[in-house]
Amino acid sequence: MKKRKKLVRVIWGMIAKLTVILIATILVKQFPKNDNTQINTKMQSINAQKIQSNTDHEENETDTNVVETTGDYTSYTGEYHDSNRQSASLTISITDKNHITGTVSDDPSGHEASVNFDTYIVDNQADYYFDDDERGGHGTMTFSFQEDKIVINIDDYQSSGDAFLSYGIQGEYNFTNDGSVNSELIEYKNLKKYDSTWTYDEVDIEIQKRSNYSQSCSFWNDVVSYWENDCEVRDISFQYTYLFDTDNVLYTYSDFNNVPKLIIKLAKNEIYARHGYLFEDEDLLNYFLGQLWYVPTTISDDFDTSCFSEVEKQNLELLNNLLKK
Repeated sequence: MKKRKKLVRVIWGMIAKLTVILIATILVKQFPKNDNTQINTKMQSINAQKIQSNTDHEENETDTNVVETTGDYTSYTGEYHDSNRQSASLTISITDKNHITGTVSDDPSGHEASVNFDTYIVDNQADYYFDDDERGGHGTMTFSFQEDKIVINIDDYQSSGDAFLSYGIQGEYNFTNDGSVNSELIEYKNLKKYDSTWTYDEVDIEIQKRSNYSQSCSFWNDVVSYWENDCEVRDISFQYTYLFDTDNVLYTYSDFNNVPKLIIKLAKNEIYARHGYLFEDEDLLNYFLGQLWYVPTTISDDFDTSCFSEVEKQNLELLNNLLKK
């Protein structure tokens, strides 16, 4: 009896195993082993199509932004100055051969203005429109990259304020980064230009440095007398103060009633001195070298009067007429 029951259990066990094998066989036929491979292959194909699509899109975007390079202008990277406009400077950086970024700044008589630019050079030329030069002006800068300098012309400049009082980024700039100094200017290389932040000691040191010039000026005492008696200035401030504000005030004939001819002559030449003009007249040169705001930067042969503002031009005409009387 026991043997029969044991035999029955063995038979049922074998049937169960055969049933499992049969079901497994059916499932394998319904779902082939390579389904995962096919799915993976299909997914890889879809991903590849997406990547190609993105790449094509990016290439199209790049094509719309890149300006064709017509030369390598990287060597122009650096800092530049205009010898005729001593307060003007240019800082420029060039990447990708012709992509230029940088700043043009100018600070005539303390009226600071600047423009940040970002554009491309094509055939030695570049243009950049600016809508604010920090003085309320706007216009188009045209760059010309020449062998030894960068020339910038401001086209269609417009100021939001009085045209006479405009000190924005305007006119023509001739920027060079030549570190050499004209032999006629070497003597004045170490002079410092007065700054309103100077301490009394700094002012005194610079006055002592320039004392040999003021002492050599034949009319120095006459000017000191004018300051003391007519302007009631009896301290050292006259050595770092302009006689007249000819850079931003439009004067009339009546403003110079009873003003000595010597002072009128100095007022005229003060306009030139503000722009770093190196005087050939020894007396004039010594007088202005005694003024802490004056540092000569341009010899007479290289001086360009286009640096004068409209106010300065009209004042210059007035003063010339007064000197002819």
